[in-house]
Amino acid sequence: MLIKDFNVFDEETTKALEMLGKEEYVPSQDTILSIHEAMIENFGGTQGIRDQNLFESTCVAPYQTLFGMDAYQTVFDKAAKYLYDFANYQIFLDGNKRTGLAVCQHYLNMNGYNLNLSAEEHYQLVINIATHRIGGPADIAKILKDNCAFSRNTKEEQKNDIKGNDTNDNDREY
Repeated sequence: MLIKDFNVFDEETTKALEMLGKEEYVPSQDTILSIHEAMIENFGGTQGIRDQNLFESTCVAPYQTLFGMDAYQTVFDKAAKYLYDFANYQIFLDGNKRTGLAVCQHYLNMNGYNLNLSAEEHYQLVINIATHRIGGPADIAKILKDNCAFSRNTKEEQKNDIKGNDTNDNDREY
């Protein structure tokens, strides 16, 4: 299915995806689990899913519909839902907040956006979400939208970015 066949994205997201010439990227459960495993391998902790049903539910939560409409309509809404759910629910044995942030960033990157926050701002964002100082996904979506820049990278270039093969690292703030 093509983007033009649906009107579920906001105008800005639709334009961005059309410029990239692709449909919305949706991470698979395997991809999300791989991201979690990478977080644990790189930063320590215990591997494993605490609640398989909650994991599966959280992976598809951004794509819920309500009366035939997407409950989370924009790329930012969906990214925020991933971040909020993984940061707040104890889905994994360890690394829930790290995984939430990494899945959020991966989802945004693969859909053509770069989240431009410093390491300290990333940390504060996740801690504020987990301690409920920031409201729900709608508040997080606004923060993400305000701090993202559209990237014209193709899906192949995005894959290279994830592998660390990006030749323009000095143009990005991580």
